Amino acid sequence: MSDDQEKVVHFVDFENVHKHIPIDEIARGNHQRVLLFVGNQQTIPNDWLIVDYNITVIRVGKTSKDNVDFHISAYLGMVHVGRDNSVKFIVWSRDKGFDDLIEHFKTRKRRIERKEPPKIKKKDTPQVKVDSSSEQKDKNKTEEN
Repeated sequence: MSDDQEKVVHFVDFENVHKHIPIDEIARGNHQRVLLFVGNQQTIPNDWLIVDYNITVIRVGKTSKDNVDFHISAYLGMVHVGRDNSVKFIVWSRDKGFDDLIEHFKTRKRRIERKEPPKIKKKDTPQVKVDSSSEQKDKNKTEEN
């Protein structure tokens, strides 16, 4: 993919957002590129590795606090230098620690923002209320027979 086709580069903190980002929307087409930052113990969903997706996986070698975040920050700097300011950067993370760095890039005329994926609501499991008095009646009927 050539640089002049890219209009958006997505930096995905997989450790932080897991599978909750709209990968099908952000990884397709010649105008977008996804840099997926993955911890060394994490597994990438197979359906994310299809040919149609413009994903580059950057696996962080060692497990330590904020290591993935440091790698994302380093790549933000490297990619910033290599891209025209018309290319927008989106950091997918719930980590507000990126916000100050993002503000810094904005002073350098970079179009950049941090996005949080939508929160996934846990499915409500219907609970069946058991009436203990009816249970006792059923038990009594069984014992009588």
